[in-house]
Amino acid sequence: MELLNVNQLAEALGISVRSVWRGFDSGLLPRPVRLGKSVRLSADVLAAWIDAGCPNVRRTGWAPQKGGAN
Repeated sequence: MELLNVNQLAEALGISVRSVWRGFDSGLLPRPVRLGKSVRLSADVLAAWIDAGCPNVRRTGWAPQKGGAN
């Protein structure tokens, strides 16, 4: 499982680092994993979220499906 940092997420999504933080804060992006002071998002979760049409996570209650298949 590859974990992406905020800079990698911004690059993958074509947005600024600040927009990634806003997405986390607003619930637009899936909840990241915090490892100490590091913030990461699984590349698998990012792909599943994109495949689902990039729904607002907080508003829709979207969560990656368990078991790996989405």
